[in-house]
Amino acid sequence: SVLEWTRQHSPRSSALCCALTELIAELPHYREEPLLHLAGELALRVAGVPSTKAELLPALRELALLGLSSSQEKTRLVYLKLATLPRLKLRKALVPLLKDSSPLIRRRALREVAFPNKTEPEIILTDNLIRWLHDPDFEVRQICERALLRRGLTRRQVHLARQITDSRWQIRLKVIEQLPRYKKLDPSLWLRRLSHDQAPAVRMAAIRASVEMKQVDLVDRLHEISRNDPDHAVRAQARYYLRIDR
Repeated sequence: SVLEWTRQHSPRSSALCCALTELIAELPHYREEPLLHLAGELALRVAGVPSTKAELLPALRELALLGLSSSQEKTRLVYLKLATLPRLKLRKALVPLLKDSSPLIRRRALREVAFPNKTEPEIILTDNLIRWLHDPDFEVRQICERALLRRGLTRRQVHLARQITDSRWQIRLKVIEQLPRYKKLDPSLWLRRLSHDQAPAVRMAAIRASVEMKQVDLVDRLHEISRNDPDHAVRAQARYYLRIDR
């Protein structure tokens, strides 16, 4: 096969590169799974060579995007590797793989998009990244924690971030109780986020804490809650604390 032949020849051969360039330009049209997998291996063989023609890059990008949506894990892994090549500039296309059914793919995708890069410093925002602290896979959770620490969060902040994104509202509520203990944290940021929580009990606790903590000023948020919160009791509490503040 063509792939076996290329494995026996140096990809730096100009003649080989020229031939493969023409072939890969046609590969996005081959969507059958076995061919798609082989096409990915062939594309990797060529794409890493500096002498690969620039006009081939659009075809490689098209092929990579096609392969990333493959139903086969082994094929998605090949195209994940292809998409990480700097010349293709496809790191953003890896973000959907963070929800992949395969832990191995989630790990590799997270390593690519979670850590800052000189050319693309923020593929995924920190506020969105913290949800992978709850991934079912232990290694994914570890990678996420390391990425957050690399971004400048302290271990205490990571601990609170894990709680504030917990699926149980009782755990999210505990964040409010802990804020006064962490003198170096700005409680305003955390309380503002909790004031948007889906659980009315958490929103009400955030409102109360924002009034009780002297260094916190969330008056603008209280006005918004008093008008627009979906829960009548939460709106009433916001209006009550606004009257007390006056």
